[in-house]
Amino acid sequence: MSQTLVSAAGEETPQSLAAMYNNVIAHGMGILRQGDEFELVSVTDTAPEADRFRLPAEPMQIPVNR
Repeated sequence: MSQTLVSAAGEETPQSLAAMYNNVIAHGMGILRQGDEFELVSVTDTAPEADRFRLPAEPMQIPVNR
């Protein structure tokens, strides 16, 4: 994901990011956890309930001042 974002920004991939990526791929690994914010706990083929994606309020258009 980091490489995609760097590329989309038109920047060159930092050497440290490329080294980390190559190390992860070389060992057949992937990122399942990052700090305490994200953790993969299970994977199923069951579709999530639609209510999980319901917004707390109706969407609105934010005015743009030009």
